[in-house]
Amino acid sequence: VVTPVNVARDLGINNNISFSTPLRWMKAKINLNLSSNYNRGLLFVNDSENTVDRIINTANIKLENRKKKVIDTGVGVRLTKNTTRYLTESNLDQDFLQQSIYATLNVYIKKKWSIGGEFSQENFSGDSFSNNQSFPLLQAYVSRTFLKLDRAELKISAFDLLNRNQGIFRNSNFNFIADETVNVLNRYFMVSFRYKISKFKA
Repeated sequence: VVTPVNVARDLGINNNISFSTPLRWMKAKINLNLSSNYNRGLLFVNDSENTVDRIINTANIKLENRKKKVIDTGVGVRLTKNTTRYLTESNLDQDFLQQSIYATLNVYIKKKWSIGGEFSQENFSGDSFSNNQSFPLLQAYVSRTFLKLDRAELKISAFDLLNRNQGIFRNSNFNFIADETVNVLNRYFMVSFRYKISKFKA
């Protein structure tokens, strides 16, 4: 049973730090992004007032090439840690980690054609859930621009080529955790057409 209750205080702090620098010796660039969300609030559990701290920390580090006229590629790791702590009901504490290792590649051929794709390994772990989950995702595309100023583009995309997507979404809040699995299309293909109405030459 969930009942809304007005409380006297609630505190939220968010921060984000981004850093990028070239690695000239390998003609690459490294990007680092760190974010943290902290919330302290009051929650009633079995009619007992609890002070609850919730922290979500995310780190994303990516290495990519600098000259992208022909090839645009990158590899990276993204980690998200969710932590919830109860002052008096420690048995309700929550911890879980979401990890994504990914790589992207785009190749531009004679300014008209482009091919590329993205691979990622998704990992969900933590004692808050009954089981850990891990699965790979792979998508690819090929596209061709045409008409004056390359205003039109025809693109063929393939999603979940390995047919392994589990459709997992995990979420935590002050008084619950949710492990959601939804039905997904798995492997499918899509043809798309795009036309730019802008008259800018660049």
